[in-house]
Amino acid sequence: QEGGGVLEALEEMLTVARKLRIPVHISHLKAMGRDNWGVKIPRALSMLEQARQEGLEVGCDAYPYTAGSTQLIHILPPDLLTGGMEAVVKRLQDKGVRRELAERIEDGGGFDDIAKLAGWDGIRLTSLHCPEDEPLLGKSIAQEAAIEHKSPLDACCDLLIREHCQVTMIDFMASEADIAAILRDPYSSLISDATYPTEGQPHPRVYGSCTRLLEHFVRETGTLTWEQAVHKLTGAPAAALRLRGKGLLAQGADADVCVFDPEKLHERGTYQQPRQTAEGMALVLVDGQVAVRDGQLTGAKAGRVIRR
Repeated sequence: QEGGGVLEALEEMLTVARKLRIPVHISHLKAMGRDNWGVKIPRALSMLEQARQEGLEVGCDAYPYTAGSTQLIHILPPDLLTGGMEAVVKRLQDKGVRRELAERIEDGGGFDDIAKLAGWDGIRLTSLHCPEDEPLLGKSIAQEAAIEHKSPLDACCDLLIREHCQVTMIDFMASEADIAAILRDPYSSLISDATYPTEGQPHPRVYGSCTRLLEHFVRETGTLTWEQAVHKLTGAPAAALRLRGKGLLAQGADADVCVFDPEKLHERGTYQQPRQTAEGMALVLVDGQVAVRDGQLTGAKAGRVIRR
């Protein structure tokens, strides 16, 4: 959520939980935009702790990167996205709409204003389709604007028109201190949010989220202990999803086990070269059978679909 809206959204969900006396899990917790760093997340975590003291079952999760990833059209206000892509493209061709859009982005009110929160230099292009746009892959909107001798907004809108809005981006908007605060919460879990894109340059989280938690937030910064971090990857999410026999090394639990040397774990992917698997996992056992040995798949397929 945009930093100003995260507290209102959280209060709404906690109100529902209090009225219905049901568990609630806040996914993808973050505050976007420098003005909100160090302010909104401490208050959000305090609200969650207060709810727990009232007897509510409340958890949350976050992913361990300061950059998010989504479709470039989400820099636009929601009302400009109605009617399908043809309608959006037609609006973006209207100079009057662009003037209004520039004012709304500058004002930043009424929607998650990614262009203002991240800045044009904080938005990188990660998937493109037109051959003439291929040199822009991995570049920021600010860099595109300089190349094309346009304003960043015009460069962005023209790109969306050429690509029929089929563009994905990585946007740098979050604070590592906020991420660390969320991870330190005893009821938080880790997510990867590893969805975009299926082509072009994906977010490095597709390949490295779990390793980043262990390598960076344990070994490098000491934000968490090894035990705390492993719990956020195993027992905590299993408990949140009510998965019996998962997430713990215990008699009767499924023998799903990862074995690694803490000093050898390493996230190789970067924002510039993301398609690189992490390294350092010695063994992965699925239901007691070795599925990965020294980073190589064995071919064993012992997993089962988990049904409700």
